Amino acid sequence: MQNMKEFKSAILGNSSTLNTKKLKEEVVAVAKRALRKNKNIGCFLLECTNLSPYAKSDKESHGFTSF
Repeated sequence: MQNMKEFKSAILGNSSTLNTKKLKEEVVAVAKRALRKNKNIGCFLLECTNLSPYAKSDKESHGFTSF
């Protein structure tokens, strides 16, 4: 996530604006990339508390629970 544009700007960079749609897309994209690399993933842990609003979208995209 640290290399994703919106996450880096809004969360790590403490930007005063946040594009929630873009951040949701980034969360889903990172999860999908991880699943392509490792088929044995059974869930995702969203360590950043700022990502918890995107857990549902993340689960809907790949079917695994995100915590």
